[in-house]
Amino acid sequence: MAKLTGNPKAQGEIFHITTEETIKWSEVLSIYTEALSNKLGREIKPRLIEKALNLAAKRAKYQVLYDRYYDRIFNNDKIKAACPNIKFTPVREGLKNALEQFLKKPSFVTDNLWLNAREDAFMGETTPLQEITGFKSKIRYILLRYFPFIGEKI
Repeated sequence: MAKLTGNPKAQGEIFHITTEETIKWSEVLSIYTEALSNKLGREIKPRLIEKALNLAAKRAKYQVLYDRYYDRIFNNDKIKAACPNIKFTPVREGLKNALEQFLKKPSFVTDNLWLNAREDAFMGETTPLQEITGFKSKIRYILLRYFPFIGEKI
């Protein structure tokens, strides 16, 4: 993104910031599983469920149903033309590094607090409160985690 900022060839344009590599969601799961297993020092076995939990969230429903439903390949010819010397991090390396950085200092976006609490309730987990910033967000998480029927009302 830094190479696009102030670049006259980028003004008024939309870019796919992506490599030529393609990987499947199952490979993403494998990368995350391996990184989590290494972090926790034990093997992580993902539990696959029939439907995504966030289908109940009105804001996320159609993204899950349609955006991720189709396989697609993004084309980066346009960004390479605007930034000819651009270098991309290999996908597997980038995903692994991003997850490892997150695990060093987890930070959750407040807008996704409802989804995090719902997933925790479903999986029987609890996010440590020190990982949630702000007193109101902590209270909101507790209510949503232990009273999931409240949903998006709070």
